[in-house]
Amino acid sequence: MSVPLPPRYLSLWLRRLATDRLRHPASAPDEDRPLVVTALVKSALRIVAMNDAAHALGLRSGMPLADARAMYPALAVAPNDPEADRRLVEAVADWCDRYTPLIGIDAPFSLPTRGRGEESQAPDGLVLDITGCAHLFGGEAALARNLLARLAAQGLHARAAIADTVGCAHAVARYGTASVVPPKEMRRALLALPVAALRLAPETVEALFTNALETGEKELLPFLALTFFGGIRPGHDGEMSKIEWGNINGSIVLRANQTKTNRKREIKVSPNLRAWLDRYAALGGDCTGKVVKLTEDQLAEKRRANWKAAGFEKIPQDIARHSFCSYLLARDGDLTAALLASGHSSPKIFWAHYYQHSTAEDTAKYWGIIPPAMAGQEKIVSITKAA
Repeated sequence: MSVPLPPRYLSLWLRRLATDRLRHPASAPDEDRPLVVTALVKSALRIVAMNDAAHALGLRSGMPLADARAMYPALAVAPNDPEADRRLVEAVADWCDRYTPLIGIDAPFSLPTRGRGEESQAPDGLVLDITGCAHLFGGEAALARNLLARLAAQGLHARAAIADTVGCAHAVARYGTASVVPPKEMRRALLALPVAALRLAPETVEALFTNALETGEKELLPFLALTFFGGIRPGHDGEMSKIEWGNINGSIVLRANQTKTNRKREIKVSPNLRAWLDRYAALGGDCTGKVVKLTEDQLAEKRRANWKAAGFEKIPQDIARHSFCSYLLARDGDLTAALLASGHSSPKIFWAHYYQHSTAEDTAKYWGIIPPAMAGQEKIVSITKAA
């Protein structure tokens, strides 16, 4: 009986998709001239893509076109054409079947179209399942080099990364430097990435909850739920050390003296957050007084063990809040609401770190992480009724 090969995925990021498409000799501006692509987002024309020359000027996605033009009046501007971009991605996908027949579209999250005339965005990459294929091209690194060289010859700026999971390959292609993450080295690769990439794959988040359940560490459940799905700051002197069960009802209302910013904050309780808090109550958890009843050392020891079981030798700093912010913005597309819920004070920093860093598929999985069914589940009493 043959042993199945461990999966390996290549994430291909067409990092200048829209502007590369516009570089057709008959219509494109000179490559060295700064070029931006704009779309109507929340009733304003904003930059959604740019070439390297524009990026070198300090322009960024999400910036209002008016601001960019005030800085650089000679800026070349083209309208967003997501359908044309999508056709190009699909053409590249067809072309990539020389490497593997298993190819999928890797679409970034785009802001919901909340007003008439607002535009969506096209996918900006592909995922290739190269399990068992790399040896035909001289190995994984050689396959990636061949792919990128051929695309460059066609005028496409691209980056690629290979890893055990789609999420890891996606993150490293966009934020890392390596083209190949060796098997079972995913955690080490992710820890080296910048803040913008630091959101956990839903499967890893789910593993943390599963480990807590399977090891009987029920005291970790509200901590995990409130940090990952409520954005509550962890740390022995952070918001988690101050939050009480009385703060939680249909929403979480933190008093000014409980928040890092000394401002009152309200966070809606998502269905999966509610489900995990209810599971804690059903397991006999104490839903009175402070949520965290463990000492600093006890909590730190249990958290280290939990993360180690998920494959991490150390806990990535602020990973729960980064995940919460990324997936919240991806789910709702509402920057103002995300700022208020997370307690962030800088729209510019929040936008730069969290906009378009979560796929629609991962976002749905993240907010769909709920406890497994348990015997007698119909007898569970909601913590809001038990309080």
